Amino acid sequence: MDYITKARARFAAKLATKNEAGCVLWLGSITTEGYGQFYFGGRLIKSHRAAWILTNGEIPGGLCVLHMCDVRPCVNL
Repeated sequence: MDYITKARARFAAKLATKNEAGCVLWLGSITTEGYGQFYFGGRLIKSHRAAWILTNGEIPGGLCVLHMCDVRPCVNL
């Protein structure tokens, strides 16, 4: 199993089922600011950014990864 496939499995294991508002909440480690965090690529990154990378590939320079709901632990892009 390659690194990305393993990371996707680790990531998926830390997700709640989508709630009525459409949020998929992060159940793993949370920063003091309330954002999820995920160890990926040798470093700790915010879980919503990891969700983007695991779904779409690298984040293009200058792109801000945001979620429309403004719920910090949400990883539903």
